[in-house]
Amino acid sequence: TVTLQPICYAILVYNNQGQLIGEAHLHVLCGCKTTGVTQFDVIPSSSCVKVCQGGSSTVDITVYACGSVCIRVSAPPCISYSIQSPICVKGSTTDYLTLSASPNAQPGEYVVTVNASLFPGFYKVSYITVIIGKPLYTVSFSYSVVGNPLPTPPQITLYFPNGTSETLSMTSKTTLELPGGTTYDIQSTLYCGSNIRWATDSTTSGTVYSAELINVVYYEQVLVTFTFGVQGGQGYSEPEITYCYFGHKASTLPGTVWVDYNSPYSYPELLSGSNCEERWISFSNTGMITSPTTIDVYYYNQYYVNVI
Repeated sequence: TVTLQPICYAILVYNNQGQLIGEAHLHVLCGCKTTGVTQFDVIPSSSCVKVCQGGSSTVDITVYACGSVCIRVSAPPCISYSIQSPICVKGSTTDYLTLSASPNAQPGEYVVTVNASLFPGFYKVSYITVIIGKPLYTVSFSYSVVGNPLPTPPQITLYFPNGTSETLSMTSKTTLELPGGTTYDIQSTLYCGSNIRWATDSTTSGTVYSAELINVVYYEQVLVTFTFGVQGGQGYSEPEITYCYFGHKASTLPGTVWVDYNSPYSYPELLSGSNCEERWISFSNTGMITSPTTIDVYYYNQYYVNVI
């Protein structure tokens, strides 16, 4: 016969193999008492969490027990934490462990130890891996097109601080969460054959240090060969031809250049070298560019004749 004093008892239940299969706390005053048992356990919702410098993350800690559970946390100096302890558990409950990384924490992997004790000598230990990375910034990549639609979406290649990289197809607006120090490279030219392209003079590469909105404007361009012919004479110079390139006025001597789609072009009406006695003149020296082509402008050699 075992006589129990009227105090609070910890009841442990073992199986035939000596394994603990249940426990309970029971406050006995007098008479006959019946209690259920719960197998003491502590289960984190995640064994690995990612936190950026200066950021935080919360892990759910599910506790199975009957009684007062004291939870102690051990973490590196660069990680602070908060958790309610002790907690009173009747079967099961959830506690919340918030882990915060210092803004100056070195990126890397750290281990946080969670020790839950039901009574002296009876405890459960769990380990949580904390991966600290650089701060994340919201970066939106967008593009627009002057001319016909792009033949394929442009590509973005991202180079992350940990040495990895990733290439993505860009939509008209692509929003990403990127760690500080990530570098990006946006495809600057897309071709459709050898004489039609979509190109940009926008900035297409850089490094992420803050939230950004990056817009790229693509211009449809065609390859054009400008030439000229002259009826005769000497002393003239090659014409300087004007056209549009990336939305701005540009000029070139006769040759092959990329020209914006739907761009006007203009040859000078008179060649340089013309004077009051002799000139080289064209009567068809302007037009529009809508496809790859060769444009040949003809100049007539004329003399000023005084008829008396």
